[in-house]
Amino acid sequence: MKINEKTNRYICYLIIILYFTIDIRFRLFCKSLFIFSFIQFIIGIIRFPNKIHIIIFSYIFGYYLILENNPFILEITIYFPFRRLLRCLLYYLLISYVTSSDEEKKESYITKFYLYFKVHGYQLLFFIIILIIIRIFIFFYEEYFFIYFYPKSHFIDKEEKYYICANIFNNEKILPNWIKQMKKLISYLGTKNIYISIFENGDSSDKSAEFLNKFRDYLNNMKIPNKIITTPIVEKKGKKRIEFLSEIRNKALEFLYEIPNINYNKTRILFLNDIIYNYQDVIRLIATNGRDYDVACPLDYVFCFYDTWVSIDTNGYHFHNKYPYVYDKISRDIIVNEEVMRVFSCWNGMVSMRALPFKDKNITFRNSTRIDSSECTLMNTDLYLNGYQKVLLNTKIKVAYEDYWYYITKYSYPRTINLEQYFKYYFIYRRNYSKLYFSEDLKTKYYPLSPQLERLFNTHFLKNETILTNKTKNNI
Repeated sequence: MKINEKTNRYICYLIIILYFTIDIRFRLFCKSLFIFSFIQFIIGIIRFPNKIHIIIFSYIFGYYLILENNPFILEITIYFPFRRLLRCLLYYLLISYVTSSDEEKKESYITKFYLYFKVHGYQLLFFIIILIIIRIFIFFYEEYFFIYFYPKSHFIDKEEKYYICANIFNNEKILPNWIKQMKKLISYLGTKNIYISIFENGDSSDKSAEFLNKFRDYLNNMKIPNKIITTPIVEKKGKKRIEFLSEIRNKALEFLYEIPNINYNKTRILFLNDIIYNYQDVIRLIATNGRDYDVACPLDYVFCFYDTWVSIDTNGYHFHNKYPYVYDKISRDIIVNEEVMRVFSCWNGMVSMRALPFKDKNITFRNSTRIDSSECTLMNTDLYLNGYQKVLLNTKIKVAYEDYWYYITKYSYPRTINLEQYFKYYFIYRRNYSKLYFSEDLKTKYYPLSPQLERLFNTHFLKNETILTNKTKNNI
């Protein structure tokens, strides 16, 4: 097939236009290519039984190449446009080629592409390089265009104040970037709308306190109200982990109640762990569901999803490490599509919360006298019992505890469920799961407890020896 120079140029232009105008998810087309490949695989075995070993090897090898959790392929294609579609298309062409007769191979797309590339290869190579450069640029687009694409009103309420707090311990390695992003966040939110509280407790053996003291000087020069404590106040010796963590988190919140004339109804608490993050991650978290939530969290990673102890879905089941972290089909689809999901409890390295219940309902971080539970889960429990039940997980926002995992998970985290997860869902969890699911309804303020959540309340979450009675539930 001969294509003249003008037509070839138009094709290249069309590719670039499509790249900028089509949003994005070719999952349906990719799945169709995969199905066609499987059909072609079966037909090929029937037509050429003498080539069965080559066909099967090609099928398995091609399938390995299209898996997104294949680190080798991931590193090669991370910057490439339409990488999922490209993999599936190459897979289909590979299966089609090995299951064709010698006569059909002469007319195959692979042969035609080879002949076309032989004539116009330099032009194709040029446009491929251009697209890769564009892709690399888009990889970092947030840093350059984030504040220009949308007005501030899209993300924040100009009347809101933001109480930013953190606990720091031996974080010399991440503090330079942590503080750098914090300064950008302050610049975006406005110095008059910010309060900063950081509690280090003098426990660090590295230069964390030194970094924080310099940051305090910066805040004082900017006239930003702050309270940064780097001296020993809370005694750790003899205390259990959750008891100690509860105390130091509450110490980070103390400054909130010392601020004069603050409108708690128009204030959000932003609690950050020792994470690698971008200031835009925090802004997007604030804007979750049009700022209609009581608690909002991102996803956090080390080499997999990290905070499985605190993350509990609305059916009362903890998240697990492997993507997509839950067994319920609705929740899996939400996570795969990077949408907002309703959960019972979350924290995940960073959280945005309403400040009002902490003042009016005296919500604090606490320890459990029963079975060990995270102080963050217990905080979510107390919010639930006081009617603050809209806890949302923004699955598009990803933070991490190391630089490498931050960039890998933020831009190219694998989206493949292995057979083990399917097996567990279909044969273990499917029968036990409650039919109650509210992930799709983000407008509902209240939702009833599932049987599993009620069991957790009465065995793990409630204070002392109290039990969640019908009267208690009716008062929620």
